[in-house]
Amino acid sequence: FQILSSLHHPCIVQFLGICYDGKNKFCIVSELMTEGSLYDFLRKKWSLIENNWHLRWKIAKSIAQGMNY
Repeated sequence: FQILSSLHHPCIVQFLGICYDGKNKFCIVSELMTEGSLYDFLRKKWSLIENNWHLRWKIAKSIAQGMNY
């Protein structure tokens, strides 16, 4: 968990830790995403970016940068 906690990049959500409820259920604790997750954005606001190739390129580039890091 130390490795995940030490990652700092603007395109990656900060990992803070995990919780265990004692019944074989784990929960990942991360920083608050005030704008929601990328998944939520793409599902709820797809109509805003569907024809906006500049914004789609910017999102794809940010995802690639986070994955590359």
